[in-house]
Amino acid sequence: MTDQSSWENDLKDTDGSCRDVNLSEHLSREAALALLDAISTEWMLHSAANGDGSTASPSNFSALVGIGEGSLSTLWSGGSLIKQLQCYLYWNPGDGVFSELTFFTDDIIEDRFSLQRFTTFLSNLLAITHSTEYYVRYENASWRHGDASSQSGVIFSHHDLPLGGG
Repeated sequence: MTDQSSWENDLKDTDGSCRDVNLSEHLSREAALALLDAISTEWMLHSAANGDGSTASPSNFSALVGIGEGSLSTLWSGGSLIKQLQCYLYWNPGDGVFSELTFFTDDIIEDRFSLQRFTTFLSNLLAITHSTEYYVRYENASWRHGDASSQSGVIFSHHDLPLGGG
C-alpha cells in the first residue's frame, strides 16, 4: 500500500498531465444526472456540449443524458478545492453511463486542498451515484477501466482506500 502523503503529492504533481477520476463504468441514467447535480453544488457551469458539439444547458441535461447513444462534455469553474473541473459522460443503450472527471494540477487551490478533503468529495460522489468503485489516476488515453496495476497510472483507487458509496 502506498503512503497517503505520496498520493497527495501525486495529485499535485505539476508534470503537465491532468488527473482523471473514474467511477463505476456503468452508472445508471439517474446516477449520472445526480453526479451533475452534485457537481453543480460546488462549481458553476462554464460550458456544456453534446456529442455533436451543440451547446447543452442544465435545463436539457435530463432530456439528453442516458437517452439513446451520446455524450456530454461539461466544464465547471469556481470550486473551493479545484478551480475548474471537467465532467465527461458517454452512454449507449443497455450499457449505462461512463463518467470521467478531469482536472489540471494547476487548478488545485493549494491552501485549501488536502487528500482528506478530496476523498470526502469522492465519498460524496460515490454515495450519490451508488458507485462501488473509483480510480484516481494520471491522464492516460490507453488506460482500461479496472486496471490498477503499477504501470496503469492509477494513483489510488477503491482497492487502496475504500470510501463510502455503493
